[in-house]
Amino acid sequence: MGSDSYTPTSDEAKLFCIFYCTLGIPLTLLLLTLLSHLLLPVVTHAPVHLLQRVWGLSSSRAVGVHAGLLSVGVLCLLFPLPALLVCMVEPAWSFLDALFFCFLILSTVGQGGDSLGRGWGPTAKETLQLLTTCYLLGGLVVVITLKSTLLQVPRVCAVIRLLSGPQYAELEGLHLSELTLSEEEEEEEEAQYSQSICTVSSTPLELMSPPAVTQKEP
Repeated sequence: MGSDSYTPTSDEAKLFCIFYCTLGIPLTLLLLTLLSHLLLPVVTHAPVHLLQRVWGLSSSRAVGVHAGLLSVGVLCLLFPLPALLVCMVEPAWSFLDALFFCFLILSTVGQGGDSLGRGWGPTAKETLQLLTTCYLLGGLVVVITLKSTLLQVPRVCAVIRLLSGPQYAELEGLHLSELTLSEEEEEEEEAQYSQSICTVSSTPLELMSPPAVTQKEP
């Protein structure tokens, strides 16, 4: 979105870039989302089941613990560690410069006027550009996977419902009034069976003596 090395100059190239970005960005996001869905069973579902089986956590607690650990791991994997590698590649950069560079790359807004390996040879520059592209695509897949994981946390869903109001339920295909009505109906149905049903009469049974046999006189 903000490459500092390549800029279209002719009118045809500018029109092509407009069309290419308009069509390519949604398709790229769709592809990254599909890759994220492939990672969810391994990155999210399997660890949650493991926490439930090994530690005996409830479903909501296991999802919350896993989401917290995954968030810390993703933040360390996408920002501090790549920033240290950038500092090794560019010794003149400070850690803040490297961290800012990683943030700009991952947010797809450009390179902030700085590019890696400006004084390097063509082969080294191409290698760095390839690694930067892989970091961008891989980082976006990880971020989308983290987003899908956080949306499974009940408290996060509750906060989203609170901030979104009725619009969130409409996006989910259910209006809040219908949700309230369905909850009331469920409560009424449960209330029908809240009292114990007994088909045995509470009156004590009387023991009936066998009928007296009358003997006929001869």
